[in-house]
Amino acid sequence: MTAVAALLVAGGLVAYPLPSAGRLGGLLAVLGGLGLFSAALGIVVGWPQAITVALLVLVGQYGISLLNREGVDPGAPLVAVGLLLFAELAFASLAAPGQVAFSPAGRRYQALRVLVVVVGAGLVSGVLLLVVGAPLAGGPWMSASGVGAAAGLIALLALLVRRSV
Repeated sequence: MTAVAALLVAGGLVAYPLPSAGRLGGLLAVLGGLGLFSAALGIVVGWPQAITVALLVLVGQYGISLLNREGVDPGAPLVAVGLLLFAELAFASLAAPGQVAFSPAGRRYQALRVLVVVVGAGLVSGVLLLVVGAPLAGGPWMSASGVGAAAGLIALLALLVRRSV
């Protein structure tokens, strides 16, 4: 179930930049196909390195698609959430066949953890997008928002590291 969901999310990430690709459409399609192939290979064979490669290719595809854009992409927070959700689902699908499944309470906890992390990342990236797009000339508000964003990111990373250790 998580494997199919991960591949669906990856497919959405591949498709997102294609309509506005312009002259880069062919390159983005090839990169997207490579990312999907790597994701499927990693999930089916159980090879986490292929999932990591898929993430890098998907990020690269999105980054290249930004070359055609003017200004800030308003869909950037959704792409960030999609990348994080893909990673969570893809790596969750790599459980060893003999590994004991989570109890119902454990599954609920894992689902809640993923939900909190993904929603938190979406909120942080949305706030950062608003700050970047704000017509401010700098000053204390811009500095305070940068410090707040950095503190939020550090807190999120600390939470993730603490949970994985």
